[in-house]
Amino acid sequence: FFSGFVAVGTRESMPHPCMDSEAWAGLIREVFGPEFDRVLAWHVDSTEGKGASTTEQYVSLCETLQCKPNSQLLQTFRGCQSPSDVQALSLASNYVGQKGFLALLGMVCHCDGLESLDLTHCELQSPEVTALCRVLKRHPSICSVNLTGNLFSSLGAKSLLQMVQYNTRINVLELADNAVDGFTRQKIDHALARNCAAKEAARQVELERQAEARCAAELDRVSQAQREAKRKLQHEVEVLRQRKEREKAAAAAKAG
Repeated sequence: FFSGFVAVGTRESMPHPCMDSEAWAGLIREVFGPEFDRVLAWHVDSTEGKGASTTEQYVSLCETLQCKPNSQLLQTFRGCQSPSDVQALSLASNYVGQKGFLALLGMVCHCDGLESLDLTHCELQSPEVTALCRVLKRHPSICSVNLTGNLFSSLGAKSLLQMVQYNTRINVLELADNAVDGFTRQKIDHALARNCAAKEAARQVELERQAEARCAAELDRVSQAQREAKRKLQHEVEVLRQRKEREKAAAAAKAG
């Protein structure tokens, strides 16, 4: 089942992991093929509250793939009206089969706010892991993936290496109890360390930006306060001038 999926062509020039919904829908079509457009293309208008709920989308996808919805995923999706609300998914110690796993990947595509994915002890082999990497390497928000205790080896590990090298948002990848060779694991760890460093550097840049914004806001506040104080002083001077003018006029009238 996954042979045709994994064979889908890739493009040399890939979009940046941060993509809008239209670009993300294009990725879905590229990965899964046109036959899944109706189900997998992004169609929830979250700004107006339209479209099917997260649960309805998952159930519809399972019906299209002719597989049974996973109860653990259903429980998670019931608490999220929009797929964008899903921040973590766990399928730990669940075997859903190849079609069930493809349904999961479809929902991962929909959940563009997903940050954590736990697939420990799911009996995933290299073809499934390769398919997962095709989706996650361009996911706009994923940070942590747990694949502890699965069945993949070198082919899946190479796909994981490419994934973490491309998607620099991913800084946690748990691979305990898998047949991953030491050399590939070392390269994966190196890529993860680089991603963590990049994330920390970006965090520092953001902190500096926020500090500069606060400083600019404070300078603006002080400037506004100074302008207001100057305006009040000018007003008081004008009031005093007018009062003196009136007193002078009154004195002149009295003298006349």
